[in-house]
Amino acid sequence: MLLEQGGFEVDVVDSGRPVIGLIACRHPDAVVLDLSLPDIDGVVVAGAVRNAWPTMPIILATGHDPNGPLLETLSRLGVSVLRKPYEITALIARLEQMIPS
Repeated sequence: MLLEQGGFEVDVVDSGRPVIGLIACRHPDAVVLDLSLPDIDGVVVAGAVRNAWPTMPIILATGHDPNGPLLETLSRLGVSVLRKPYEITALIARLEQMIPS
């Protein structure tokens, strides 16, 4: 709702498996994921998105400090990490930075 108030069109899913199909249908400008999804790991979803859409901006939100292998994987995938809790203004700023004008 806050993203929509900020001028973004938003599609919401409550798990990771529908993300690929939704992207294929809706062609979004960016994908925002959580690391902890109920059905599949957010990193797995980010990898699938990156494989299908190599230039898609991806933001992964997590309450964990991504370090070691996780940070290496996210860096390799070109995924931007946003640490929770975060202000909606931080997410909007990151989206505006990542989405081409």
